[in-house]
Amino acid sequence: RRSTGARFLCWSLADAVVRELGYAQVVLNEWVEELDDAITTRPISDHAQHLHDLRTVLEKVVRATAPLVQALEDGAGQPAATPAHLWQSLRGELAAVNSEILSLQTRVASLQQYFRQAVEERHSRVLYVLTLVTALFVPLQFLTGVWGMNFRVMPELEWEYGYEMFWCCELLIALLVFIFFRASGLLQLS
Repeated sequence: RRSTGARFLCWSLADAVVRELGYAQVVLNEWVEELDDAITTRPISDHAQHLHDLRTVLEKVVRATAPLVQALEDGAGQPAATPAHLWQSLRGELAAVNSEILSLQTRVASLQQYFRQAVEERHSRVLYVLTLVTALFVPLQFLTGVWGMNFRVMPELEWEYGYEMFWCCELLIALLVFIFFRASGLLQLS
């Protein structure tokens, strides 16, 4: 009787570990789902840390379960008197949980890639808009600088409509730059 109890205890412990891994896998799966929804909706900088934490946890789970997976595959620790179908069932459950955790690792890696691409795209758009604004204002700034110099002989400063002419030139140049951007297809903000 004592030997049967010890064999059953061995199986019960392995079964409890596999069941807890199943619960952990469900929690980890929910965590991945929440992060996936949040990242695809609107990625923010905090998501990078969450992805790193999740990836670390998944790696630790895989490392911690590797000996149990190996032991159940090799048949080690499976007393002969314990029914084989119990161990077979346990191996199947562990294989399913382990497969799902490995799948979660792959999904987290692809989420990290997606997050990096989303951040790079956002930075590219910001730089694009800044470049357009700069390209629009550089010619205007040049004219302001030229006409702002304090030379004694600047006929434009003596013109009756010199101020109005300045603004007409500024607006004309801005319009020409805008038309150039539009015609060359550079003015696409979407």
